[in-house]
Amino acid sequence: MIRIYLKQAWSLLKENPLISGLSIAGTALAIAAVMLIILVIQVRMAEYAPESNRGRMLHVIAMRAVEKKNDGSTNNGYMGKSVVRELFYNLKTPQVVSGYARRTVSVNAAGKRTFSKYSATYTDERFWNIFDYEFLEGAPFTREESESGVCKAIISEKLARRLFGKTEGITGQRLLVNKKEYSICGIVEDVSRTARFAYADLWMPYNSNAAMETPANVCGGLTGYFNVAMLAGSTSDFSAIRAEVEKETRQFNANSPEYEISFFSGPLSNFDLIITNYMGFIKEIPYAEWFLTQGGFILFLLLLPALNMIGITITSFRKRRAEIGLRKAFGATAGSVFSQVVNENLVITFIGGVFGLVFSIIMLWLTRDIFFPSGSEINLSMLIRPEMFLASLFFIFLLNLMCAGIPAWRAGKYNIVKSLNNQE
Repeated sequence: MIRIYLKQAWSLLKENPLISGLSIAGTALAIAAVMLIILVIQVRMAEYAPESNRGRMLHVIAMRAVEKKNDGSTNNGYMGKSVVRELFYNLKTPQVVSGYARRTVSVNAAGKRTFSKYSATYTDERFWNIFDYEFLEGAPFTREESESGVCKAIISEKLARRLFGKTEGITGQRLLVNKKEYSICGIVEDVSRTARFAYADLWMPYNSNAAMETPANVCGGLTGYFNVAMLAGSTSDFSAIRAEVEKETRQFNANSPEYEISFFSGPLSNFDLIITNYMGFIKEIPYAEWFLTQGGFILFLLLLPALNMIGITITSFRKRRAEIGLRKAFGATAGSVFSQVVNENLVITFIGGVFGLVFSIIMLWLTRDIFFPSGSEINLSMLIRPEMFLASLFFIFLLNLMCAGIPAWRAGKYNIVKSLNNQE
């Protein structure tokens, strides 16, 4: 049966190359536009090193400190190191909890005078149990080294090449970070900028930098530069983790004499951060609004070409009115005619969908700086995933129903005598 429909569809392509070409082009453009949206979301949600555990991660990237004696005096921003250590390190439900601060620093190799700016992450030893970096050489700093504030640094292979012209034999070499000397203890593979929380050029213990301490006269030292990343055993632990954070926050506030803190929506999943555009300064996450907006936009992108293709398809089947009338004269039911029309159109739609899918991948690669931080690298492991193909097949099927449904229904209702005489 499938072979018969394929032959019929192929004959239609040869008989009406212009109409078929327009149908395929319209389908390709519609699917490309839809899949571009899907691919952008997918790259932000897909799990790949060093964020292979994205689905099990929770993040706290926003905090509010309120002065107890004056409710109008508030400070919104990141948290101080004391909050990380005294509140989040006490959590028992997550598998791992890590505090980190992102800064821009000047770096050069020891003995050289040229300084360049790079992205740095000041963190702890726990960080390396959440994110799975690929070490080319050396190893992460240990808990003892992190706590003592030893001046050790892990650098990316890109930074190693720029500083030393190679990526091997670098361990133990010296570099200056903001004019302070650090010893290199490891080199990791370059990280794509699409890995928002894992990306950096170098990583150091936060205790190695006194500037990571917030002065006591700034909101009691509670605000600062830090975010928190947590790794749960599974997504089913998210509710328990959020409940424990609330409990620990109440206890922390009870012991704080001048300020009380809160974390807006609390720990956020990667999907939450996509919906809020990576902003944590909201108290409610607009799930319904996001789905309605995205769904409405996708439907709009599918509807416009579908309306054009409905007209093209109806015109095409007017030419086949006599053929359809002959089939009905030999006993074909309206349902079988409907099925034939939909199946034949599905082949054409599928061809257009494949072109659209390939075109969307090319377009995302060419326009990646629009959707992601400048300089982001997009590779096939982020794009070619089972869920992407399932999504594309779904939208191809949906577009096919929208384009072929009405013509197929009308074709099934053709009067046999009028159809054989090629009349309306």
